[in-house]
Amino acid sequence: NHLLPRVRTILNTPEWQEKLAWGTFLFDLSFYMTIFFYSLNFYAWMNDYVSFTFGLTVMCVFRVWFGAFGHYYVHGKKPSIAEVCFDMNYVGTNMTAFDGH
Repeated sequence: NHLLPRVRTILNTPEWQEKLAWGTFLFDLSFYMTIFFYSLNFYAWMNDYVSFTFGLTVMCVFRVWFGAFGHYYVHGKKPSIAEVCFDMNYVGTNMTAFDGH
């Protein structure tokens, strides 16, 4: 009668396990690509290859993405080095913010 046991039964089939593995691979790949382009943007920004406004905008977008990726990895299989991305946006503010998060 409950939805969750029925969904779990469907997702545990070999066909769906293969689809989930492929989706996880694509998610991981997008994470690594984001790290690459973040680093590329940082290099270009620091060496004046891109404008300040463009570099800052891209940097902010990537930092939000890192939080989203980190949140996914926090709830995923352990251990994962990518969990550090979840709180990376708070590391700089932990000295000035008193709310604890």
